[in-house]
Amino acid sequence: MEVRAVVAFVLSLLAFAGWNFFLESRHTKETPKVHSMQEKMPASTTEPASLKKAEGPGISQAPPSSIGLSSPEHAADAKAGSPFDASLKSGKSAKDVTVTLKNSTMVFTTAGAGIKSFLLTKYKDHNGKPLELIRAPEGNIPSPRIELADKNLALFIGRGIYDASTDNLALSENNPAGSIVFSLKDHSGLEVIKEYSFAFDSYKVDCSIKMSYGSEPLKTLLISWHDAIQSGKTEKDSYTYEGPTTLVGFDRKTDAKNLDEGPVRHAGDLKWTAYQNKYFAIALIPLEKNLAAVIEKGRNGAASVGLEYSQESFPFQNKFSFFLGPKEMDQLDRLKAISLDYLLDYGWFGNFFTFLVKPLFSFLQYFYHMTGNYGWSIIIMTVIIKVLFFPLSHKSFKSMKNMQKIQPEIKILQERYKDDRQMLSQELMRVYRENKVNPMGGCLPMILQIPVFIALYQVLLVSIELRNAPFILWILDLSEKDPFYVTPLLMGATMFLQQKMSPPVGDPTQQKMMMILPIVFTFLFMNFPSGLVIYWLVNNVLTIGQQYYINKYS
Repeated sequence: MEVRAVVAFVLSLLAFAGWNFFLESRHTKETPKVHSMQEKMPASTTEPASLKKAEGPGISQAPPSSIGLSSPEHAADAKAGSPFDASLKSGKSAKDVTVTLKNSTMVFTTAGAGIKSFLLTKYKDHNGKPLELIRAPEGNIPSPRIELADKNLALFIGRGIYDASTDNLALSENNPAGSIVFSLKDHSGLEVIKEYSFAFDSYKVDCSIKMSYGSEPLKTLLISWHDAIQSGKTEKDSYTYEGPTTLVGFDRKTDAKNLDEGPVRHAGDLKWTAYQNKYFAIALIPLEKNLAAVIEKGRNGAASVGLEYSQESFPFQNKFSFFLGPKEMDQLDRLKAISLDYLLDYGWFGNFFTFLVKPLFSFLQYFYHMTGNYGWSIIIMTVIIKVLFFPLSHKSFKSMKNMQKIQPEIKILQERYKDDRQMLSQELMRVYRENKVNPMGGCLPMILQIPVFIALYQVLLVSIELRNAPFILWILDLSEKDPFYVTPLLMGATMFLQQKMSPPVGDPTQQKMMMILPIVFTFLFMNFPSGLVIYWLVNNVLTIGQQYYINKYS
């Protein structure tokens, strides 16, 4: 029975890893490749000739009347003789406006009144420098963009030189909130005002847009984001999804596979639409109901996300928010009111055990603040988990030893009643009852540890707090696999030692299976985050100590 328990656990673990890999790698293959931010990423300027209906509930292809995400990128995209030509060629120079927050620096350009660069001072790139999460390609319209069916008007709004209310804005604990107003006027009567509001310790920005242009027709307007977030070694792997995600109600919708058929539109109880990778996200958050999200694959394959507004004519006035930055659990929990905590996706299994994920993360954080090292935090938490499971584990080991003692009697019964399964079952239950043995006693502790394992796996996999978190010696990133495979090999060795310390099984087939298990686990764990392998290694060492105690004193 103890062998069946181990086999059941291994199959559960393999099913979890395999299913998780299947889901996430499928998303990864379907996701449009995100180009380097040094490349230009113009959106398509024409609507697709035909738009097939996307598959899946709640998903529809954007109708031909929708502008999709088709804003002009350059002056050549607009028609000749635009009423805004004189303003665009006025010779007025663009300038940068810098916003300094607690953990980030945001650089706006007055050419389009959008974000030119976004620097995360708290996080480092592979060269050890502050991570530049956004870098708008030179000459492109910066995000967030205002897109219209009238490309001449959209081009002027996106490339015109705005006046800024200030050259720089530096917030602090004593000055925790502030805003910048960009304004654009033209002799034709067009007036655009964009106001961005910031909080010192937040990655969320509130935006207000006001536009007046007489009573000119408007029909459809899109506020969109085109500039992809930077990706690095630790942001890409086979187990996590990268691409567009939209939250409608409490349903996450990933659209990578639908984009080749044309723009995808989501209506309903829209919470946000985002582009995200393993650790970072840009999310557009509507502040009014009855809006739709539109996602499109651009000319260079980059996915863009947008909020669609329907209005017959000018003037236009609206507010929205956008989140730009790391998917820190504490930050996102503070934004639960707008459902941004759903940006943290722990996979199908992990989301099922969310009630364990957050407490485990909180424990990790608590011990990290005590030790200053996430590796030691994992070890301390492993010891505590082992202590909590000790009564069940102790009972399990004793049950396995008792099962071993009655094996001779069980074999006799199996031989005697080999042609009568019902009588064999009755006699086996009698033997179990007389010897006070629970045949499932060896399974329970392992089954109970599976949810903890899955929850901790997801914590170590997607929590940005562990990004580039070192342990000791060669382990420089607990969210990455062990570069020299030392810890997986040690873990396999401890499993082999555990097996040698366990009572031998009589069945040759089961013996072979038990010999293979350490090898299977070793290869399985080679590509797992090193923090997770450390957890399992320490758990094995503690189990060996417990087993030694039971073998010697029970």
